[in-house]
Amino acid sequence: MKSLDNVLSPVKTALLSVTDNVGHYRPNDGTKDHIVYAEDSSNNLAGDNIVLGQAIQGTIDLYSKGQNGLFDKVQTALNEAGVAFYLNSVQYDDGELKGFIHFQWVFEVA
Repeated sequence: MKSLDNVLSPVKTALLSVTDNVGHYRPNDGTKDHIVYAEDSSNNLAGDNIVLGQAIQGTIDLYSKGQNGLFDKVQTALNEAGVAFYLNSVQYDDGELKGFIHFQWVFEVA
């Protein structure tokens, strides 16, 4: 099996091609447009009482204050990196992150 860092590398690289304000688990600078990604589960292929293969699933969260093209850039970057994903939700945040539109994708890499 690959190390977790190696498995997540295409996700990180794709997101960094969109913006340098990308954080793992928490934002680098949450006061401006930013992306956060985190792994949260796996799909395993088991055999002979061991894990033979593993796909890691997680979320990518884009917090954006406007129509700046970041949504499309994230999806294009993920497609170009060969990262499987789907759009999970879009929400307007009027709480702590007031004024941000929060886009969330679920991704899977192996």
